Amino acid sequence: WSLKRDQFLEHFRRKLGKLPVPEFVDQSLLEEEKEKTAAAMEMNDELTEENQKLRKHIERLEKAKDAKEVAKIKAEFMDADEHYSELVKKAKKLLNKLSFIEIRCVFASVRNEKWVPSEYYFREEKKSIERAVQSATIQEHGDEFEGIYYEINSSHPRVWPTLHAIEELDNFIEEKMSKNIRDKMVDDRGYYIDVRNREYWDKELEQSSMPD
Repeated sequence: WSLKRDQFLEHFRRKLGKLPVPEFVDQSLLEEEKEKTAAAMEMNDELTEENQKLRKHIERLEKAKDAKEVAKIKAEFMDADEHYSELVKKAKKLLNKLSFIEIRCVFASVRNEKWVPSEYYFREEKKSIERAVQSATIQEHGDEFEGIYYEINSSHPRVWPTLHAIEELDNFIEEKMSKNIRDKMVDDRGYYIDVRNREYWDKELEQSSMPD
């Protein structure tokens, strides 16, 4: 790019020197040409800056030690929309490895709550709940007199990566996504962009089948 730019500018200067100079130049045409020239110079600066950014990106990728570092560098050079989409995709992929009961307990954990299934759901899905408890992905607390509730086991090898992915997504939304982008997304989608919001889980993370 740098070579092509320099060749173009040199060719432009040579052509400019050979152009006839009119005795009178219309002011409006002069202003129009000034604007075009300024726009072209601005575009050139932007392309040069982008080129430098890409070179820096490539240099850092070449020095990366492992896949984890590559992913981190890649995230730094993504634009906000692309980065957000990647984080949502990652969270959905990990959530889809869990059962609906496990997902419901993950959601409760994100909200700092405990999951208390309705009597109907407990009756209908008792075996599935027991299976999750036996698999140690969720933990049962309480008793029949005080009430039984369930919590996700955050140390389970299938659970903690999911919790980490949702935490990454939450941190990006809260700390790196601009208010303007977030407000526009809320207007476009019709629900809050918040990992503690049930509608966000139903629609953005596509988990509408998890129980209440």
